[in-house]
Amino acid sequence: MGAFITRRIAAGIVLLLVASFLIFLLVSLSGNPLAALEANPHIAKATIAEARLQLHLNEPLLERYWTWLTGFLQGNFGTSTTGQAVGPQVLPRLVVTLQMVIPATLIAIVLGIVVGVVGAVRQYSIIDNLSTGLAYIFFSTPVFVLAILLKDFLAVDFNKGVGHTVLYTIGQNTPGVTGFGNVAVDAIEHTILPVVTLTLITYATWSRYQRSSMLDVRTTSGWPGPRGCRRGGYSTCTPCATRSSR
Repeated sequence: MGAFITRRIAAGIVLLLVASFLIFLLVSLSGNPLAALEANPHIAKATIAEARLQLHLNEPLLERYWTWLTGFLQGNFGTSTTGQAVGPQVLPRLVVTLQMVIPATLIAIVLGIVVGVVGAVRQYSIIDNLSTGLAYIFFSTPVFVLAILLKDFLAVDFNKGVGHTVLYTIGQNTPGVTGFGNVAVDAIEHTILPVVTLTLITYATWSRYQRSSMLDVRTTSGWPGPRGCRRGGYSTCTPCATRSSR
């Protein structure tokens, strides 16, 4: 067991290194971070050279990656092209991300288990076929495409129907809102649409996994019957819960 865990950890570290290098490579090829400075005739060449030196653009790619990696491991995330430290900007964005991901994941797990159980119990029924079709559609749709569709065909019409904005499509909060209750409601209204989008994408995986597990139990336990249902209710939630913790 110890050797297996060690191998998995080592493989994970190698995967992270490869992924980080590929992302670093793509970012470095995406454009010239000094293009705006070089296009401005009023900026001295010495200033551009100093900026190039600060961003390590005068170094080879592998050396720049190693500089970034060693700094990252020490808690230094580097400096943006505007001269601001990246580290202090990560935490606020991480909080916003967690505000969307955590509720979406919890809702998707519950919804996926319910839909998967119903689909397995009523296999090949209208409900099962409908949930299977929707799951494949949501699973194969890119997140940004689904977000645009929900924005155009749900949020806009819904807001017009109620007469004011409930489903916000941009921003983290509304400037000028005061009071704990108003701030909380405003934050929820800004979060609803992203959470719905992430939930629909994520629940498709949970529902298919839960349905497959239920059908496996059905085959081995000899459904229908109270004993098989009890086994289906308990034993198949375990792998789903285990998968959600990964």
